[in-house]
Amino acid sequence: TTLHKAFAGGHVTLAGSNSPASLASRPIRIVLADEIDRYPHSAGTEGDPVSLARKRSSTFFNRKLVLTSTPTVKGASRIEAAFEGSDKRYFQVPCMDCEEFQVLRWANVQWPEDRPDQAVYVCEHCGSAWDDTMRLRAIRRGRWEATETFSGVAGFFINGLYSPWTPLSEAAREFRAARKLPEQLRVFVNTFLGETWEDVGEQVDSLGLYDRREDYEGSIPSGVVVITAGVDVQDDRLEMEIVGWGRDEESWGIEYHRLEGDPTSPQVWSDLDSILKTTFQHPNGVELSIRAVAIDSGHHTQSVYNFVKPREGRRVMAIKGVGGEGKHGSITQAKPLTYI
Repeated sequence: TTLHKAFAGGHVTLAGSNSPASLASRPIRIVLADEIDRYPHSAGTEGDPVSLARKRSSTFFNRKLVLTSTPTVKGASRIEAAFEGSDKRYFQVPCMDCEEFQVLRWANVQWPEDRPDQAVYVCEHCGSAWDDTMRLRAIRRGRWEATETFSGVAGFFINGLYSPWTPLSEAAREFRAARKLPEQLRVFVNTFLGETWEDVGEQVDSLGLYDRREDYEGSIPSGVVVITAGVDVQDDRLEMEIVGWGRDEESWGIEYHRLEGDPTSPQVWSDLDSILKTTFQHPNGVELSIRAVAIDSGHHTQSVYNFVKPREGRRVMAIKGVGGEGKHGSITQAKPLTYI
């Protein structure tokens, strides 16, 4: 009874995000998933814990899924991705002087040099300075406002500036102490500001990258000397990319194909074989064929082997990646696997 409490009209069940058995044990109408950014990538070997928990409510017409979390790393945060798919509601508060509504942001917190105890919040519209009393009075008059069209998912964002338990002076002192060390600053950004953390490093110049683009639609670049293909096998499709290779391992994406169909049926493999027989006209007039093909054998392994075996002479190979530092992948042109 530690993890399951029954009462009149319902029950409460506690489940661990790393336990597939507890996530799949019974149907649940209301799923509350807390701190989802701290969940492991997979519950055992059965996949994403949030998706497993969501499946428990699929039999209820009035189901509800609530995801809450302090965010972590930008681009790898579950709660960030969930919020981006919502109507993005922010808590707007009015200024006591100009009555204009605004979202409380850390950039508007100011204090004299070396005097964080005198920190105030500055209205972004009229510039009036709020002390903690004015800030809390504004919060009491606040309201939630969506910034995107509602499509079935409501998302709410709020940060520590709305907390009645954290004075501005305390937040300012915490920020001053944390800003010198990236790891401490990350904690402040995640836990107090409620924002994802992005490491500062060398950035790609988007304009410079755009200026380096090459237009080779309808042909292949003149630098291509060899063409290969890679095929990823999914449960309901094959996805493949044809790549041209030049000197010093320079490469160009030539074509991308998504072949819908059950990989256990022959039709999708017949479609793949037709594409692999395609030839490409080089600017010098020579026709280039696909010289080697690597097919992922992690899914539908036997179907991949059945396709690869009679095509060994065309350098069609089954491959399987091996995770971990210092590991090498494996390639097979028939069973058993030959490690290289």
